Amino acid sequence: FNRLKQEHAFQGSETTVRRYVREAKLRLGVSGREVFIPSDPQTGVEAEVDWGNCIAILGGVETRLKLFCMRSKFSGKHLVRCYPCERQQAFFDGHIKGFSFFGGVFPVLIYDNLTTAVQKILRGKNRVLQESYDKFRGYYNFEPRFCNRGQGHEKGGVEGLVGYARRNYMVPVPKSDSLEELNQRLLKDCLSYGGHQIDGREHTVNELYEKEKGDLLSLPDIQFSNLETAGCKVDKYSTVMVDKNRYSVPTAYAYCKVRVVLYVDEVEIFYGSKKSHHMGDFLGTTNGVFSLSIILN
Repeated sequence: FNRLKQEHAFQGSETTVRRYVREAKLRLGVSGREVFIPSDPQTGVEAEVDWGNCIAILGGVETRLKLFCMRSKFSGKHLVRCYPCERQQAFFDGHIKGFSFFGGVFPVLIYDNLTTAVQKILRGKNRVLQESYDKFRGYYNFEPRFCNRGQGHEKGGVEGLVGYARRNYMVPVPKSDSLEELNQRLLKDCLSYGGHQIDGREHTVNELYEKEKGDLLSLPDIQFSNLETAGCKVDKYSTVMVDKNRYSVPTAYAYCKVRVVLYVDEVEIFYGSKKSHHMGDFLGTTNGVFSLSIILN
């Protein structure tokens, strides 16, 4: 507008110029606004995976948790589970539980660019995968598909599920004695959702799922071994650092080298053939758990 006035002595108003530019863009098809065309998902081909945040009362303590969500694009059937963190073992465990829930593996799984899966984002859809994730997806033989940067709508179904689960499964704030008990409650909620009929669809979630379950990939005979091992040294406090947490061992093992086996919900610490056990500890970035009953052994 300013250039028109200065260079061509334009006498009209700025509103006139804006209206002309807007109409010209529409004629040329360059409005600058993205237009999305909804696609019909194929039966039993794609599922979406995402994380969310939630709060629960576990053992009387308000606890911030991570909500793992896996949703079929075709049927809307879904699994929701809580974990203490988004570390890779929890990520893999969510998949394993999801595959078991659906009775098979979706040929394509759609994600954001999660660091637990993606090491480096290249041009377009190309990604350098984390080595451990690449082994995991190869074991179950599915193809990962990652959204473009900042384009969360490309997996809008599971993003909607995160909000739905928080509003319907986590309100009021659930109270459970343990994380496993909470996840059993969530499993019942997910199973009940199968009788739900999504707006605009003629069949229930379970009826649509029956159409797609035969197209899922078969589960392997042996489940993926979702554990990590490491060699550590016990400090003077008879504790060992594992993934930013400290775990106690008997005082006799102070200053000794031990072998640590890390599961998603359990830590086993070995000194030779002797084992120290920690069940259900939160494997995140906490200050650790000191067990006096073990320290005084």
